[in-house]
Amino acid sequence: MEANFDKALVMSENGLLQGTVEQGLKVFRGIPYAMAPVGERRFKAPQPHGNWRGIRSTKHFGPACVQDTGNFDEQRMPIYSQYEEDCLYLNIWTNAVEQNEKRPVFVWVHGGGMTAGSGSEPMVWGENLTRSTGAVTVSINYRLNVFSFFTTPQLDAEGGGKFSGNYGLLDIIEAVKWIKRNIAAFGGDPDNITLAGQSGGAAGNGLLMASPLMKGLIRRMCIDSGPIFWGMMQPAPKEQRQEASLRLMKDLNCHTIEELRRKDAWELFDAACVIGIREFNIFTDGYVVPRNVHEMYENGNFNNFDLMIGSCSQEIPAARGKGVTREQFETYLNHCFPGHVEDMIRWYGAEDLTDYEKICSTINSDLMAVGAVKMGQLCAKRGQTCYVWLNTKETEDARGAKMGCPHCGEMPYLFGKINCGGAQPYDPYSWNDKDYAFSHLIQGYWYGFMKDGNPNSKGCPEWRKYEKDFDICVLGNETGMLPEDRYARYRFFEELLETHVGEAASVYWYK
Repeated sequence: MEANFDKALVMSENGLLQGTVEQGLKVFRGIPYAMAPVGERRFKAPQPHGNWRGIRSTKHFGPACVQDTGNFDEQRMPIYSQYEEDCLYLNIWTNAVEQNEKRPVFVWVHGGGMTAGSGSEPMVWGENLTRSTGAVTVSINYRLNVFSFFTTPQLDAEGGGKFSGNYGLLDIIEAVKWIKRNIAAFGGDPDNITLAGQSGGAAGNGLLMASPLMKGLIRRMCIDSGPIFWGMMQPAPKEQRQEASLRLMKDLNCHTIEELRRKDAWELFDAACVIGIREFNIFTDGYVVPRNVHEMYENGNFNNFDLMIGSCSQEIPAARGKGVTREQFETYLNHCFPGHVEDMIRWYGAEDLTDYEKICSTINSDLMAVGAVKMGQLCAKRGQTCYVWLNTKETEDARGAKMGCPHCGEMPYLFGKINCGGAQPYDPYSWNDKDYAFSHLIQGYWYGFMKDGNPNSKGCPEWRKYEKDFDICVLGNETGMLPEDRYARYRFFEELLETHVGEAASVYWYK
């Protein structure tokens, strides 16, 4: 049978794919971009998928990696019931009419701290973004937690002494390679790919920005709410990850990697949780991440991709309404930033317990914002295109209470997931006309960046490329460049960050 693009029947390099036509969109779910990383392929780099005979149906999402299922209501979030070690799948949304249209390609790397999450969760379904912008939207799944970051000397030797671990990062690279080879069949431009992601996905992208393995694969990168220079997701030394991995083998009474590969995936995951699932996370492996990533950035050793990077004004939550005493406040600050307690109070002006609580939240958010500024400075230093943003768009709940601008608060606006009911986690919000206008603004900026590396478009406030001082576009009800009266506070945090780069401070200090 021959391909028929009108009917969402596409010939990929591996064989025919049958998607669905949904209100003018062609949607392909659960496309395998690599062999299932199970059995003998567990704890190995992804391997290209073989060809199939006949037509492969892509009407249903593929599983996400094994992870903590949490307290998700499967009726509200049905996608979260699908967890398997066989997880290397991607999804494509396109409204191209012809296959040769060469539309910009937007590839989304989900968040979840590299321990959880899914590229198939309703928030990142690409139908609305594709309808609004015309871009080809792709979301991917990749290995997480122990399945991604397990590493031992035995595995190093098995790989010829080159490396082991960070398999999830290699999965992302493999997915991009598949997309680059095949996306033209879906109306996309293989030479105009933007790799984007939020939170843990953004942290992963931040590492790939500096990885030589990414060279030449994409044109642009978006890092949304990603703790690149400070925060919980800093790459650990390899020795730390190997210590956790060797303990896991001991706990499971496995003496060889072959024995461990025969263990049930959920048994492996449960044992990793006993040790602490965050002990299996990103690290400097000498291959994907050749050396200390902060030094690589400082020395200009990173890929020359156009970059858009930013965060939200309430990235880190306050103490969940518990209140914070002056003593707790000082203890926290002295732990993270010795000797700067009075400076913090001077900049934020705490007057009561509630203020201390809010200040701790804002400090962490400001540090993430200044991390984005640092990336802007490093790019500007070498003449590289970079646009920095700060999202301040507040939303109200049904009672009119302000809910701030939380971690990844730009996502419902970017993906057009406003007022979607139980299909996404922003249900308490009471959306209004300003929200719809803001979604249109965000999609316009992001599409402009995808298209040619410049977010500015007709009817949108000017967004200057990062060149000096604090060239930050403040996104909100009154969008515009950061006013100069805010420079002093950010300059203070800029100096503070210089002495704490790479620290994995516990932002969830109040637990």
